[in-house]
Amino acid sequence: MRYTRILLTATAAALVACAQRQVEVDTGDVVLDSRWIATLAPVAARDSAAITGATTVTLGGRASMMRGASSVETRAMLSIFGAAPGSTHAWHIHLGSCGNDRGVIGSPELYTPVVVGNDGRGDITITLPFTTPNSGEFYVDVHDSSSASRLVACAPLTAGST
Repeated sequence: MRYTRILLTATAAALVACAQRQVEVDTGDVVLDSRWIATLAPVAARDSAAITGATTVTLGGRASMMRGASSVETRAMLSIFGAAPGSTHAWHIHLGSCGNDRGVIGSPELYTPVVVGNDGRGDITITLPFTTPNSGEFYVDVHDSSSASRLVACAPLTAGST
């Protein structure tokens, strides 16, 4: 009888433990086919409609971030067009929105500038040392080649799939 009670108590405890509700964890939780995508739009310059000199340039492009080679890496890509040939542009992924900057994700030094070819196009892919977010509000911005404080393009990153 004593062993029966012990066995019944152990079985009941195991059933209660298995019936507990699972807790969803956001940190480090990666959706493998998750991809964040942005379509860049030009930012109007305050002093002129032109981005470079007297020529009006319509800088556009696409950006994305997705899981890297491991779950603790994020691959970020930027493709731009309509930039001044031979120019170099800093760019970053930020927390927040184009009008509500809450800081660069990771260190700004992690983002290798994009170098534009003679055709006005530039492409860059980098690996960032953090887990790809699966929720939140993020955006990408591209800086003017002659003034790092001036933005020439900005767009929200929206969650999509590959």
